[in-house]
Amino acid sequence: MIYYFAYGSNMSLNRMNERGCKINSSNRGILQDHKLVFNKKSGKFRNTGFANVIPNPGTDVEGVLYEIDDSDILKLDKWEGSPNHYKRIVKNILTEVGIKEAYVYIASSEWISEGLKPSKSYIKYLLDGKLYLTQSYFNYLRNIETTTQ
Repeated sequence: MIYYFAYGSNMSLNRMNERGCKINSSNRGILQDHKLVFNKKSGKFRNTGFANVIPNPGTDVEGVLYEIDDSDILKLDKWEGSPNHYKRIVKNILTEVGIKEAYVYIASSEWISEGLKPSKSYIKYLLDGKLYLTQSYFNYLRNIETTTQ
């Protein structure tokens, strides 16, 4: 078993199931001293961004900490375009029972661009993680400016 921290569309349990991942447990997780941004370029749509995290002292990114089978991280690598689109690295995630080391996908520099916005349909996946988010963070996600796509 390994831990994987989802802060983007994989906060949706349905999406994780569609990707063929067996969820052994799911809990609230926080990536401290990072900020959620939508600067990962889409391969299909201009001006559309996907979730990414960047270092930012004093800011936290909330998400879902999944415990998954070791083999399922390879399925996620494929979906996330790792190692080209996103790099998979280990980060410390704060949980209700302490710090857990978990895999986190961070956008590769060549796939980053400023001035991007997520689509409304993409944000819905993030909002699916409501059970794991504070009300204030959920409201923050709900109010993110989106594209019309």
